[in-house]
Amino acid sequence: KDSVLEQLRVAARHLESGGPANMCRATVSGVWDRIASQLNSDDHCQALLRRRFAEAVEACQEDIYFLCNIEDEVVAAAKACTGSSRAAKKPRTGTGDCLVGEI
Repeated sequence: KDSVLEQLRVAARHLESGGPANMCRATVSGVWDRIASQLNSDDHCQALLRRRFAEAVEACQEDIYFLCNIEDEVVAAAKACTGSSRAAKKPRTGTGDCLVGEI
């Protein structure tokens, strides 16, 4: 589960910086650069990736471990992807204990 949390953190950072198209990366090959360019310019594909990210964050919050450990930045990124507050349901107390009442 910690690996999934890390992957969500990385995806959230990518989204906050404008998505993979805006990330600095090394050139792998001309073929890959063309494929990546086409994917990055495909609005439908980009919207689908954002929607699936938000759905993944929402689904993870059905599990108590994820609910208690998912970072606020990940939840905020998911909320930004959908424009709704559905993904933002992570209640906590000030001591770091996780409340479960609002799942």
